[in-house]
Amino acid sequence: MRKGQGPLTADLELESEEKHDKTVWWKGFSAGLAMALLMVILLFLIGRPSALTVSRSGGLTFAEADELVCKLDTLFRQLDEKYLEDLDHETLLDGAYHGMVQAVGDQYTRYYNEEEYDAYKESSSGEYVGIGVTVTQCESGAKIVSVDENGSAKEAGLQAEDILIKVNGTSLAGMKLTDIVSLIKGKEGESVEITYLRGESGIENTISLKRKSLEVATVKHEMLEKGIGYVAISGFDGVTTDQFRSALTDLKNQGLEGLIVDLRDNPGGRVDVVQAVTNELVPAGIITYTEDKNGEKKIYDSTEDPYLNLPLVVLVNGNSASASEIMAGAIQDMGVGLLVGTTTFGKGIVQVTTPLNDGTAMKVTMAKYYTPNGSYIHQVGIKPDIVIDLPEGVTFSKLQSHEEDIQLQTALEALKTKMGS
Repeated sequence: MRKGQGPLTADLELESEEKHDKTVWWKGFSAGLAMALLMVILLFLIGRPSALTVSRSGGLTFAEADELVCKLDTLFRQLDEKYLEDLDHETLLDGAYHGMVQAVGDQYTRYYNEEEYDAYKESSSGEYVGIGVTVTQCESGAKIVSVDENGSAKEAGLQAEDILIKVNGTSLAGMKLTDIVSLIKGKEGESVEITYLRGESGIENTISLKRKSLEVATVKHEMLEKGIGYVAISGFDGVTTDQFRSALTDLKNQGLEGLIVDLRDNPGGRVDVVQAVTNELVPAGIITYTEDKNGEKKIYDSTEDPYLNLPLVVLVNGNSASASEIMAGAIQDMGVGLLVGTTTFGKGIVQVTTPLNDGTAMKVTMAKYYTPNGSYIHQVGIKPDIVIDLPEGVTFSKLQSHEEDIQLQTALEALKTKMGS
């Protein structure tokens, strides 16, 4: 079960904020309160405020540490004793962890509690356990947007536009989408009872479905015309590399002579994945490199030889972000293909996610990344070689056919020109 869209162990990630946006608890917590709650729990655990040492640039003296602990203790006790309602200390602490990390002021640096981190790992892996539907919230519960061909929902006959109204007898009306998803998800092989409505009949239908382990289809492909292949990549998740290679092999077997890669509305993903996918399309050389605050550089290169080496056009738009921009920047800088569309999102920073020993994790912005030619595209984006926008009021997600997609048609003509040259 996914709503809209391998485990990460200190892997670099590049993604726009929209991809994995999580609800942050207690957003109103100040940085001071966040630190207070964190430090006070340590105080309660060790029972020796004078022994507490706080790390910062230059460190704290014992006197400063004692003064800080005293204030933290006061804040915590005042909340506990005077706040009108009962307080859940675990919730306070969870809010404190979120608040302290959020206080750095960077939207991509964040703390994940255990539940959030599990959801994040599932999302980034491209694999999940569910019934195989993508849903969006509606008044009665959740409306099915699409049905996975390999899921139990498809086998049972569920269709797009069906309205899910109950899960195991629990009404979904007014429930948050995240809570609906949690009810439907579960262990592989377990059954879940789904009650749904179809059309305007108002008749309730109830079926029992088994949860299955499924892959998110992050890559779709087809032959547009003889010799001209099309591959759309919706995200760079753990399953994307194999899916892309499979698509490329299938197109080659059909006589591929030129390729269009569609990165529109692709918010990014994992660096190792975009490196592997880009490796299939470009010659040996630098795909991107990062630089941290100490000036240390790390190079991500391509070793593929031979590579695709066919006429190539890449479609991008303002929602093509992060890892998508790494691929687009490498292809443009290396001169192996043309970019068509509109200027990309402009996210030129990378994060590292580090799991903690209690099942939680923290993601921290730790470096800038650059295109092979040394361009830093943060808050600037990458300008396509051929700039063309969709008509006013038309978005990529709402296009109904290739024929009405003027960006794709422009890319097609540009590819034919390259193929004929």
